[in-house]
Amino acid sequence: MTIQKAIIPDPGKGGMIEKLVVDGKLDMESSVHDGSWEIRSMTTYIGLLDYGCDDEVFNGCWGFCCYDPDLPWYNHPITMDVSPINVDRQTVSRDCTMTFEIGIDLAQWNKPYSFNTLKACYARRCANMSPIIYSDNEDDGYIRISCTIEDRKKPLRPYHDHLIHCLVQLKDAEQALLHETTPDGPETLTVTFNFPPEIRSACNQYLMYFGQFLEDLGILADTSLRENMNKVLFTVTPHNKDQAMDVIYEALDVFLHAPDAEEMAEELTDHDFAHYQWKMTIYHLKAQLELAKALLQAKDATIEALRIANYQVRQPPPPAATLPTTDPVPAAAEKEDEDILGGAVSITKYKAKGFTINLPRIIRKLRRKK
Repeated sequence: MTIQKAIIPDPGKGGMIEKLVVDGKLDMESSVHDGSWEIRSMTTYIGLLDYGCDDEVFNGCWGFCCYDPDLPWYNHPITMDVSPINVDRQTVSRDCTMTFEIGIDLAQWNKPYSFNTLKACYARRCANMSPIIYSDNEDDGYIRISCTIEDRKKPLRPYHDHLIHCLVQLKDAEQALLHETTPDGPETLTVTFNFPPEIRSACNQYLMYFGQFLEDLGILADTSLRENMNKVLFTVTPHNKDQAMDVIYEALDVFLHAPDAEEMAEELTDHDFAHYQWKMTIYHLKAQLELAKALLQAKDATIEALRIANYQVRQPPPPAATLPTTDPVPAAAEKEDEDILGGAVSITKYKAKGFTINLPRIIRKLRRKK
């Protein structure tokens, strides 16, 4: 990847501004004003890693940073910074370093351990990963890991990769800390959704009914919903620590696809309040999605089918428990449908929507206790 600098007319304020050109394409997102580069394109950031501090592309650059809230290697948003590349500014140290700044929202902190405990855990792990330098600030939720650029002529990528490896280690350490502090607690299912703003409120309301849906199926669980960095984190914690999590995962899959199943709501009876309330909840969600669709069409927006299941950030389900089946299939036969939730739902390989619902079984299971 080739990165060069170009002087172009400023479309907003007039005059001329400096921009980066990546493989012949102008990066209009990133700012390279006054020697401090704010990189807003991950493509540009990744390309810059192939250059060393002394390469011509960094002439006049004091340093650059890139912010990404969705790095796949870690749980929290990261700001990546390289500075000082050139020492024409007054600096405390003349050593150029690459730093990952981890931003943790303390206002949303809900861990069974304290933030100070997490910092101590991170510091211990970093102490075994030389030449990683760990630092934090007692007054905020920022943790920093960094390494010194020892050879200014070599590409920055090896330093970046080393810090990514460190992030993976810190993520593992945090997971171990969670298990240590909740050894006897039940497992928790956390699912991430990325709803468009136009339908987020309606989808959140539907998700909050899932706890009642589980209770009507005979499973007691607590649910919580939290928004973080434009994503919705939905957590389900069963009261019984021996509850098989794959059953809850499968129940959630049924719950998410039910509004899109043809005539699903119409088939639910009004004689049992569990059926009636779920049906009304489905109707409300579908009405809200239709309203959002109409508003988007009025704005000439390009939209896909608004279905709540479309916006789940997919992750593999937990290991499946052995579920009872009523009609065993001989080992030699290849089964077209796979029964889940005790046969209430069949996952189908060849059907367009990917699933079929055995409505009589799920209706028999769905009962409101008086």
